[in-house]
Amino acid sequence: MKVKSLKQIACPYSLADDSTNKCSGILADAFQERKASHLAGLLRNQRGFTLIEAMVVTVVLAAMIATIYTGVMYAEKQTRMNYRHRVATLIASGEVEKQYTMYMKVNMMRPFTGKQVVIDDTSENIVRGAVTVSTKRDVEYNITKQYGYTYVTAEVSWIDPASKNTHKVKVREDFYDVEGKVNN
Repeated sequence: MKVKSLKQIACPYSLADDSTNKCSGILADAFQERKASHLAGLLRNQRGFTLIEAMVVTVVLAAMIATIYTGVMYAEKQTRMNYRHRVATLIASGEVEKQYTMYMKVNMMRPFTGKQVVIDDTSENIVRGAVTVSTKRDVEYNITKQYGYTYVTAEVSWIDPASKNTHKVKVREDFYDVEGKVNN
């Protein structure tokens, strides 16, 4: 059995004669008619959404919005905590550098306790902390030699206003005796 092409089925004229112009019009009209009937059928057969479908969509959207909101709030809290830790680290390392500069200029360090600093200044509140700098002497042994050094520890502590937890950042630096300078 010979299979006919779509063009042979739609065009009743013989393909042997010059009927391609006649058939192209017939094919175009058939396509437009079929397209129009398909669209009319879609419009006629639409039922709309049921109440259950609308409720399911609402629940899914509410869950997505709640998840996104929770993620944004957590990210904001973490960002604020990271910022405060970074500020405290910078304050502590600055105090260590001050002690080193003082040691190099006047051959002594001046430890202190409880110096008040501002960790975070927002429109809601100001987070204050305290800096403590301590110095200690120690000796390091290497085979037959001993090396004296002073280590400086700076600690910044503050209370987080949201969680009421105490946070601390501690920075330590060792300063080995140079050119006969010894910190007593």
